[in-house]
Amino acid sequence: MTEEVIEERRAEPSSFNVRSKILASIDSTDDKNQRNLLLLLFGVLEVNEKGLSRIEKKLDGIMSDEKKLRAAVLNGHEPSHHKHHDWIDQRISNDKFYTDFISRTTMALDWLDLYRQKVQHTEPICDWARRKMQEEDEDEKTKKSLVIKFLESIVSHVGTAVAVGIIAYLTLR
Repeated sequence: MTEEVIEERRAEPSSFNVRSKILASIDSTDDKNQRNLLLLLFGVLEVNEKGLSRIEKKLDGIMSDEKKLRAAVLNGHEPSHHKHHDWIDQRISNDKFYTDFISRTTMALDWLDLYRQKVQHTEPICDWARRKMQEEDEDEKTKKSLVIKFLESIVSHVGTAVAVGIIAYLTLR
């Protein structure tokens, strides 16, 4: 943008006509690429203006009809909206709502304190149980590995004995 266009926009923004400025720029240029760019910009401007005018018409239609406005704002909850307000007012005016809430909160906090105390007592027991389970797993792995090694040695000795017996039988025959 040139400096004079910027100054014109700052001076009187309501009198700045984008449409006429783009059309004047299209008429004044001989550059094909610049003309295409300005035509594209003009097309975008027209699409935006049409869309904005459609939105404006819809908003005017909604604003003029109170029933449509309620339906749009309350998003389908219009029939029960006032009942909900009345229910909330009734609950607020009734102290039972707050006392129930406070008593339930107090009960929850008491339970939480009791749980924390139990956890403090049971944590060492749980640690001991975890250690015992790990030790048993390690012992079982060790036992399994010993049994597997023992079976491997038996199989290898039996296999060697069978091989020696077959060789002896074949050579002495």
